[in-house]
Amino acid sequence: MLTQKMIRVINLLKQVSNSCPTIADEDTVWLESLCRAGLVCHTDEDADTPCHYALAKPLRQISLCEVLRVAGGEVVLSFDEEKEIYDRYGAAGRRLGVTNYMACRFLSEINLAEVVLPDADSEDKKESK
Repeated sequence: MLTQKMIRVINLLKQVSNSCPTIADEDTVWLESLCRAGLVCHTDEDADTPCHYALAKPLRQISLCEVLRVAGGEVVLSFDEEKEIYDRYGAAGRRLGVTNYMACRFLSEINLAEVVLPDADSEDKKESK
């Protein structure tokens, strides 16, 4: 359910919370995105720390929704391996599994004509009045 981008951002947040021992150069773009989102802040570059970033709030207060926004808003729905969600994500797996199920259910109730021809639906409603 979590994309590679989301997993990358989550791991980066974890590294920042552990004083950034091994942040790759390509992660600086993600760090700046996390800064703009208010999840990470710049620290004093003169400090005795290898990392110039710190969490703006504890990991427990950062939601997956915030990470989703930073990572570009993509979620991969699982249609065949729902049990894997429960097994793969530990304590959060149950809630992610329910989220996956509900997203699939809601999306299955939206027919393509409503998306492709949004005005046609409102015309049908006007005619039935």
